[in-house]
Amino acid sequence: MIMETNSIRQAIINNASDLFYRNGYNNTEISEIATSSGISEATLFDHFNTKEEICIAHLRHRNEEFSKQVMAYVAQAPKGKERVMAIFHYLELFYQMKDFNGCWSIKVFSEVPMSNTLIKNEVQSQKNGLINYIEMLLSENIIVDNPEEGYKVLAQKIYLLLEGAVAQSNLHKKEWPITLAKEMCYTLFK
Repeated sequence: MIMETNSIRQAIINNASDLFYRNGYNNTEISEIATSSGISEATLFDHFNTKEEICIAHLRHRNEEFSKQVMAYVAQAPKGKERVMAIFHYLELFYQMKDFNGCWSIKVFSEVPMSNTLIKNEVQSQKNGLINYIEMLLSENIIVDNPEEGYKVLAQKIYLLLEGAVAQSNLHKKEWPITLAKEMCYTLFK
């Protein structure tokens, strides 16, 4: 019974993730999530109390999967600035996915009201995690003049390039924003 419960819960998360990413959080109804998961709404509510809870599970699921993929890809790159730049190489692959539709967390963030601190805080936490990961990559692979200020500020600059590249690639439905952001990032290491 536990395995079945876990697989139903995961099916709900997977299907909600696909629907939220493709159609948007506000445009996705609970009934759609239940139908695409092959369950009744009552069964869905046995696993999640609210659509907001499903959204948090979606955000965490997507972030965990994306983080694992990025870290595995980056770890294969040679140490040094190429390891840091591997994040942009991965973004190029991410863009080429057939269902690329921008950043799942920023999409949700833009749809919920400012008063929804649960979702807003989850997205902010994930983005801070990305900045921290970039900072760690930098500290392990790049020498900067002022390590305390330098790694944090450099990580924030790279983060802005990454986020802008994803948003603009989605807007223009072209890869050039990622390519240009990658080129701009190289100039940060002079």
